Amino acid sequence: MAILGWILAVISLVCFLFLFFAREDKETPLRKWAPAALGLLVVGVIFTTIATIPRGHVGVAIQFRGVTGDYKEQGLQFKSPVVKLKQINIQTQKYELATSAASKDLQDVTTTIVLNYHLSGSAAPAMYETLGEDYIEKLADPAIHETVKQVTARYLAEELILKRPAVKQDITTALSERLAERGIVTEAVSMTNFAFSPVFAAAIEAKVAALQAVAEAQNKLERVKVEAMQAEEAAVGRANAVIAEAEGQAQAIRIVTAAQVRANEDITASLNAEILRYIMLDRFGENIQIWVVPEGQEMVLPAPTVPPVVEESEPETVPEATVVPEEAELLPPETLVE
Repeated sequence: MAILGWILAVISLVCFLFLFFAREDKETPLRKWAPAALGLLVVGVIFTTIATIPRGHVGVAIQFRGVTGDYKEQGLQFKSPVVKLKQINIQTQKYELATSAASKDLQDVTTTIVLNYHLSGSAAPAMYETLGEDYIEKLADPAIHETVKQVTARYLAEELILKRPAVKQDITTALSERLAERGIVTEAVSMTNFAFSPVFAAAIEAKVAALQAVAEAQNKLERVKVEAMQAEEAAVGRANAVIAEAEGQAQAIRIVTAAQVRANEDITASLNAEILRYIMLDRFGENIQIWVVPEGQEMVLPAPTVPPVVEESEPETVPEATVVPEEAELLPPETLVE
């Protein structure tokens, strides 16, 4: 817009001068167009004072090829007609650099640093005046190299891998402080990889393999211990079950025995001589003709009786006597009649 304003102002000025100093001609009066040309000149001058700054940029004021130290924010801005605004990008940008360093144990390390940054708007005039538009290469290159060397020298080569978050934080802090001195805001620092010499890389792989083998052996040992503990618990459980079963059986035997003892005691208490004789006689049977009774037993045996048989044609016969052992004692006849 400023360029358009200057073009319009120059054309308007030329036209105004031509019309103002032109000869008067009755047929074609030219001076009457001089005010219009003057109006265009004013419009052109106004256009030279208007500038538009795109988003994500600031306009550094340059007057007669020199930086004034002033800058304009994004949007529509007014300026002096003799001031030019140089647009400087303040959006987030990425800068990537490969660097190398030595660890605490003197192992060569190479890594790639990716820097996300943006320039502060207030620092844009000084940055453009002193370093130009390629300021990041002039500032970030030495800062990254020195910061990486300084930080990696604090760690062993192995620690650079095991303590990667701490290494990244140290590099980010140191690099941010250094770039902030020139108005560069560090948003994020990333380390894409750590590379070592082939010999050291092989040693690391061997060590990792050994550690994995040890870990696997420990896991197997722990598994064996757990299985042994499980087997022991199972054996204890089976033993407890057997003991519980034996105790139950013993308790059952004691209960049954106690019941039998109580039953025998009840039976013994209810027995007497008459009941015992009844039981013995009941077990002799019906056709026994000889009874053997031990000597000294006070047992009374009833003499059997045979009912008389009456026949009309035959005379009355006397029934045969029952043979009783000499050891048996006969009851008197009156005791046989109840």
